Amino acid sequence: MSTHQQLFQQTHKVLQVKAVDGDRGIKNDIKYSITGGPEHLFGINEDTGLVYSKAMIDRESADARNGAFILEITAMEVVKTGGKGLSISTEVTVIIEDVNDEIPKFKSESYVAEISENAQKNTPVTFLGQNMIPEVFDHDQGTNGTFKLFLEGDDNMFEVTPSMGINDATFMIRVKDQNRIDFEQTKVINFTIVAKEVSKKGEETRASVTIYVRDQNDNPPQFLAKKYEVTIPENIKAGAIIAKIKADDKDSGYFGTEGIRYTAITGPISSALVLDNLTG
Repeated sequence: MSTHQQLFQQTHKVLQVKAVDGDRGIKNDIKYSITGGPEHLFGINEDTGLVYSKAMIDRESADARNGAFILEITAMEVVKTGGKGLSISTEVTVIIEDVNDEIPKFKSESYVAEISENAQKNTPVTFLGQNMIPEVFDHDQGTNGTFKLFLEGDDNMFEVTPSMGINDATFMIRVKDQNRIDFEQTKVINFTIVAKEVSKKGEETRASVTIYVRDQNDNPPQFLAKKYEVTIPENIKAGAIIAKIKADDKDSGYFGTEGIRYTAITGPISSALVLDNLTG
């Protein structure tokens, strides 16, 4: 049951039913009772047939059927001898008028996802873990159950779709500005997703979003110096180190400096030299 405003207070008068005895000349008393439906929510005055609420009524509760409660009411005549007479039952449908007592709710309190750097515009992020359910719901009717979705704090790098939902929506967060998704600049992006009712003074709910940027091999190795000059004696011994060449790569792990291999020496004396592939 929602903790927000409800439609009925306790002992609110709902409706009144009336039955008549079809026998002529015999006027037996008639007693009324609820013989079906949520008796914990509704009661009836056995003498007058007045139906009233016994507790707070929530249109979105599990007892309701599409915003209505169905009651079976029985009227029984009481014979003069004190015994039970004939009875008749009827079905009463109590339709609950909706009030804006629900707020939009995300299926998860927070979301964690990943995206590859250089992902193209409109590429959706991948949510991580089975508990990451990208859904939001609001069980109110009409405008009361209509909400808009938007992001805050993402610096226009992402967008959420759809931008509006009614009662429930499965959403997707996707790349808006592909030039901003760069692992070498930002490895983790944090922002907030907001679901806000479109009604006047509409309620809103927020959930945190964390996006991890996956590195891609998008940077070439670069030598630390544009030119290396080395002077050696003509009688240098075989195996002597004459130079150490160094390069680095802005990418991470084996995409970066860790994966650099020095593969070739060219030039007129290259046949007399040996290159260490790992160290340069």
